[in-house]
Amino acid sequence: MSDPFYTVQILLRPVLVVCLVFAALAFVYSRIKKRSAQDAALMVDSAGRITYWNSASTRIFGYTENEALGKKLHRLLAPQACYEAYRKALTKLYNTAKDNNATENYEWNAVHRDGHEIRVALSLSAIKLQAGWHVIGIVHDSRDREAESSSKS
Repeated sequence: MSDPFYTVQILLRPVLVVCLVFAALAFVYSRIKKRSAQDAALMVDSAGRITYWNSASTRIFGYTENEALGKKLHRLLAPQACYEAYRKALTKLYNTAKDNNATENYEWNAVHRDGHEIRVALSLSAIKLQAGWHVIGIVHDSRDREAESSSKS
């Protein structure tokens, strides 16, 4: 005779997993929304294609959401000489995050839509979604940080 409590536990495991995934996504979404007024938030899939782009991303980089979605991150934002470094950084993050939920922080140059380079502070974390591994990036325009520092002085 089987234990009914054990049967309920077995039946509820998939529900618990789904709840945990939704909780993680809600946390990420709330973090993105909270910071979206000033910082760019974007998500990139395992092929390096942009899958999420907020309005601050448009303000900082000059590309609309429709222009950015589906494009390769390094092709859209990296200075041409840095394509390979961008690609390697994403690959490294995917590999390390799978093991220990690492967050990587970088200072990078990016190219605005109009062609001028901007210095950005970039915080990257990886998350596994149903469609596979994605990288979530929070990008802060370093010029904004410099302006904040000088206004406090």
